[in-house]
Amino acid sequence: MSIIAGIAAIILGIIAIIFPVLAFSLLEYVFAIYAIIMSANLVMTGLALKSGNRRQGWLFTLAGVVGILIGLAIIFAPRIMAVSAMDIVGIWAIVAGASDIIFVFSSIMGAERSIKAATGILTLGAGVLILIAPKAIDSFLLVTMIGIFAIIIGILTILFGRAKPRAPRPVNHLIYK
Repeated sequence: MSIIAGIAAIILGIIAIIFPVLAFSLLEYVFAIYAIIMSANLVMTGLALKSGNRRQGWLFTLAGVVGILIGLAIIFAPRIMAVSAMDIVGIWAIVAGASDIIFVFSSIMGAERSIKAATGILTLGAGVLILIAPKAIDSFLLVTMIGIFAIIIGILTILFGRAKPRAPRPVNHLIYK
């Protein structure tokens, strides 16, 4: 799923950068699709966590469900996006970024820590920037930011999403006799 989410993010990012006017006019649908795809990935991550990390899994699941609900609300009620686009994007980015950062501190090892750290910092930073300085970010800059962000996250998701965890090495019992 993470490779599919990465490819979808790259495609949406390229569309947003190459066709910013079209992307702006379709911003609510582009963001809704992106939010649903990335949030489904969050839900799957939250549900797949082992029993030791199960407490952190609820945050992923919650962030994913919120993202999916926001995406569906935007598709079925597009005026919500027209009225408060910056707020919706900013809040979603903060929730998704915070869940990625919490995962980094709660996981023991693995390549997924690198992707979660990078995406968490980028997402959280973008959300804070959008909420703190909404007047500094006009609509076309927001589309360009989303496009660049989606491409970066898509590349990182593809690179780290295909890494398989290594099996633990067997203990040499001759040493401990």
